[in-house]
Amino acid sequence: MVPLIFSSTPRSDRSAAALPVPHRGWRLSVTRVGEGWVGEASRPGRNGAPRALACETGAQRAGVLAALRARIDARRAGFVAARRLAEPVDIASVEEFLDALDQVDPQDGRLAMLVAHAAAPGRTLPASEIGRAGGHDGAQGASMHYGRLARDLAEAMELRPDPEHLAVDPAAALVAWIPVIAEPLPTPTCAVAARPDPIWRMHGPLAAALARLGLVGG
Repeated sequence: MVPLIFSSTPRSDRSAAALPVPHRGWRLSVTRVGEGWVGEASRPGRNGAPRALACETGAQRAGVLAALRARIDARRAGFVAARRLAEPVDIASVEEFLDALDQVDPQDGRLAMLVAHAAAPGRTLPASEIGRAGGHDGAQGASMHYGRLARDLAEAMELRPDPEHLAVDPAAALVAWIPVIAEPLPTPTCAVAARPDPIWRMHGPLAAALARLGLVGG
């Protein structure tokens, strides 16, 4: 007869331990090991590669979860403290942009737009050329696609433009997120009259982050 083996871990603890707990884009997994608990904060990174932020151990599952959350919150607070104050939205640091790129993992046309913009002279391009790099025609459509990418990066960084800046025509709502990754430059009057094509200069820290990833020249 095969002997029955009973776990000393209560059923509620075993069930809870099997389910990762989300926190700010990270998955917190806590497992019973011996008389204590071992927890890890992880998430998928660029190209699907797993990323582990921290491991914590403790006698209580709740304490391990609290320690993991504190590590993540402290990391986020460090990113926020390193931002450069600006209007309508603060500018993230190189490290924060690297973290956001790791989370969002832009591919294909989205990545091509970022690379073309970062590689341009002075990191400056009109919207139509940014969009063309990603396979999009026209300044308006390109701006919407670029704005959607900017919004995704902003959400990964928990970064949001001033509410007044976002309170715009819904058709232009996505464009309002572009200042997260680039600043607008004055458009020549003749160009405005002929065909609106906003000019954007990518923020230096984002270009530096792309260079750190080997996507553009340093």
